[in-house]
Amino acid sequence: MAESAEVLRTRLRENPSATEAFSALRELYSNNGQWNELLALILELVGQTEDAQIKEERLMEAAGLAENQLESVDRAVELLEQAQALGVSQQPALTLLDLYKKHARWEPALSVLNLLVDVQDQPRMQSAMLCEQGRILSEELHRPDDAALAFD
Repeated sequence: MAESAEVLRTRLRENPSATEAFSALRELYSNNGQWNELLALILELVGQTEDAQIKEERLMEAAGLAENQLESVDRAVELLEQAQALGVSQQPALTLLDLYKKHARWEPALSVLNLLVDVQDQPRMQSAMLCEQGRILSEELHRPDDAALAFD
């Protein structure tokens, strides 16, 4: 089995876009619970690609792995921040917001919401985000005066 993994890794090193080798390794590592190896593989591939969209997708996958399989919220946050910094889409910021809310990290959640409000071009979505800011300030952080400003 280790030999099979090594053969697949060699194929990936020779051709980082060999999706069948990546898929096979992902399945092999997942089936064997080799989460650290899978994370290392994904991050290695991130470093080998110039395509920002592919980097974002792989960093998002790595963040999910870090949170769900390795139970490392801090590592997941770090990876999502890297994905967000690429500026490809708002998905990393939205996922980061969900992660912060899930783990009751309210101050960082507010920072992400501020960023999302600033780049949002749909008035309805911007309104919903401002309301969520107000809710967090009022209900979670018990800062009603600040919450009132978010609703203005």
